Amino acid sequence: MVTQPGEIGDLVGRLDGTRDTGVIRDRDGKFVGVNGFGNLNSYSARLVLQSVSDVTAQEIDYSKNAAATKDDSQRESAGGDPVAAAHQIARAFSPGSAAANEVERAAAAYGKEGEDNGVEIGFGTPNEVPKNDGPRGDHNSPDGLLFNCTFNMERLKGEALTRAISHVGTHIADIRGSKSTVKTENPYGLEHHAWQTTVLSAIGSGQKTLSLPGGYLVWNSAWPESDRSKMVEAAISKFLVDWESRINTTQQ
Repeated sequence: MVTQPGEIGDLVGRLDGTRDTGVIRDRDGKFVGVNGFGNLNSYSARLVLQSVSDVTAQEIDYSKNAAATKDDSQRESAGGDPVAAAHQIARAFSPGSAAANEVERAAAAYGKEGEDNGVEIGFGTPNEVPKNDGPRGDHNSPDGLLFNCTFNMERLKGEALTRAISHVGTHIADIRGSKSTVKTENPYGLEHHAWQTTVLSAIGSGQKTLSLPGGYLVWNSAWPESDRSKMVEAAISKFLVDWESRINTTQQ
């Protein structure tokens, strides 16, 4: 049991650790294992919380994006299968284009209906440690890797679930891809790629704007067409750099 007092609150729980992190591949680039905790298994430790107290709120100023997003109300999801919706969005782009291929690759990572490819979709609280955490899984997988994808429907309102499907699907495809097909395996590069696909998913569905947690505007259809790619890249980079800075500050 550990107790960690800090600026954001008092945390009580258990600290787990590992020496190595990330995806493990053999000489041929084939996946053989994964170590680590958290997003993309990129962290060497995790704190399994038992209680949190004396929390200090940190206010987020969304006013800077208010003008851009004021006319972009939350659209309701069409319902049905969110993976099927992701496939449909891919078809909104020109066939064979880079955008179409990226969005379709993310959707295809979940496999075809009824296919047992090691990807399980569930709904609940993603950050809860599952009861069977640690033991070997009881599902089949072509490469021995099981992806338990839990989506929090309290936060994924409207079409946000389809954006999350595209984001997580990109991670699955990148982790399962060979070294020759994946541009980078460092956490920053993997996150950047996933957010790029998330933006493409928003564009393909006709969404006017897309803001990430913390009020980071990463897509705005009002941006000049000639500058959109550059502005998207800069916005995603800004979000990830600030995100990493917040994590490092919290860990110190």
